[in-house]
Amino acid sequence: SSGINAEYGEEEDEEDEGDEEGDEVTTDQFVECFSSETPLQTNEDKTYTVTGNALFNIQKSPNVTCSPSEITSISQMRSFGIEPGLLTQWEATTKQIASKGPLKPVSNAIFPYLATYRDVLYSDSTFENQGELLKLLALHSINHVFKTRKIVLKNNAKVAKGDTEPPRDQGFTRPKVLILFPFRNVAHKFVHQVFKLALSGTKKQISNRKRFEEEYGPDGDEKPNLSKSLSYQRLFLGNNDDFFTLGLALAKNSVKLY
Repeated sequence: SSGINAEYGEEEDEEDEGDEEGDEVTTDQFVECFSSETPLQTNEDKTYTVTGNALFNIQKSPNVTCSPSEITSISQMRSFGIEPGLLTQWEATTKQIASKGPLKPVSNAIFPYLATYRDVLYSDSTFENQGELLKLLALHSINHVFKTRKIVLKNNAKVAKGDTEPPRDQGFTRPKVLILFPFRNVAHKFVHQVFKLALSGTKKQISNRKRFEEEYGPDGDEKPNLSKSLSYQRLFLGNNDDFFTLGLALAKNSVKLY
């Protein structure tokens, strides 16, 4: 198996004074789509299968009783519980026409379901939208790690004061997210999306980056096999080793690899 484990680091941040207030937008309209009878439900495990343009036509489908609104502002993304710092980095590293909002079309369609922790099988991934999907996956994964860490720190503070019994807020292992990728070259692209969102300013710290680039990065002398199809060239260009495991630890403005 090949994958990446993400966890939070040991360094403790000061507690936030409070989240910024945005527009009055709630996630109820999206949650309602998956309560009781769910049009997109395909099996007993509540996995939602979305193929091709069906994702973009959810609002028009006669089987859907609710109409998720298009995400047109950062404040709407914040209403889903995304950390303010991540949103700042998302906005700074996403090239998008202002009038179209902070999300590109595919991300706009998928984001509400990821943010509300719905299981989605998206089968229309292409080489053209791979970067967009990897960045959205990085946003969701990092946000989950940061939110989990914040909960644990707050609970630890309560326990230290004797206000409550030790809560069951941690598992038996430190990693909070497991992501599977087919090849090292895809993992390499994903980790660089993590760098963009998790690190800001000039005081960035990335541990073991040189080793990571050597083991996961592309070979500078590699040339595409022009005798193969374009899809084959794109898939296998770069490090196509499929036997790997990589751990990431996230802390305040730092990423530790391995």
